[in-house]
Amino acid sequence: MVQNIQSNAFRNKTFNHVVLGKDVNVSIENNKVLINGITMANLKPEDVSQDINGQTYIDFSDVFQQLMTASTNYASTSQSKDVISNYSDVNNRYIDVSKVATGTQIIYVSIPFKYLSDPQPITIKGISNSVTGPTIVINVTDIPDGNQNISTQVQLNYIDGTNSLPNSEGHTEPNHVLWNLGTDGQTFNFGSGRFMGSILAPNATINAGVNVDGNIVANVVTNVVNITGGESHR
Repeated sequence: MVQNIQSNAFRNKTFNHVVLGKDVNVSIENNKVLINGITMANLKPEDVSQDINGQTYIDFSDVFQQLMTASTNYASTSQSKDVISNYSDVNNRYIDVSKVATGTQIIYVSIPFKYLSDPQPITIKGISNSVTGPTIVINVTDIPDGNQNISTQVQLNYIDGTNSLPNSEGHTEPNHVLWNLGTDGQTFNFGSGRFMGSILAPNATINAGVNVDGNIVANVVTNVVNITGGESHR
C-alpha cells in the first residue's frame, strides 16, 4: 500500500497510475506532484488518485485476508514432482523446474530459510518465458522468529536461453516466481545481494535495502514495507 512505503522510493520512478491512501499528504504545485513534501519528478498529476470521503480503491482488509489464506494454502502444499534442488555446492546452488510435467499451472518448491541467509547465489532454472507459463511458488520453511536477514543473490534462468536476468525496471521476461515467507510476524531485512521474484509475507515487515524485482506484500497495519536503499521493480 502506497501510504506505507517511504516516498523517496518513488522519486525516480515512472508509473501508469498511483493510488494513495487517505493519510498520505499529497499536493500539486506547479504541475508537479508532492508526496509528504517531496517532489515526484516522474509522476504526473493526472496519474494520481487518493482515497477520500470513505471511498476506498481497494479493501485492504479483505484482500489481505485472502492473501493470508493463499499463503497458508501454498505452504501446506508439498514440493512438485520432478523439481530438482541442490544446495550442496555453496557456489552452485540451484532449483531446476525444467523437468516438471508440461501443463502444470503452479510449480511448488520448498526451501529451508537458512539457504536464503547465505550470501551465495541461488539460481532458478527452467522458468517459462511465456506470459502464460506456470507460476513457481517457493515455500520458505523453517523460518526462525524475530529479525531475519536475507542475503542471497537470486538468479533467474529462462528456457529461451535468458540467463542471470539482471535487475531492471523493464524486464524482457515475465515474472513467474513467488517467494512465500508465510504468515508469521518476522522482520525480513534484505541488506545484500539482490532478490528476484515477488514476496508474499502478509504479516511481516520487509526492509528492502537492495533491489527487489517483484511485487512485495507485507503487513499494512502495524508493520510496513520500507524501501531503505534499493528499489522495488514491480
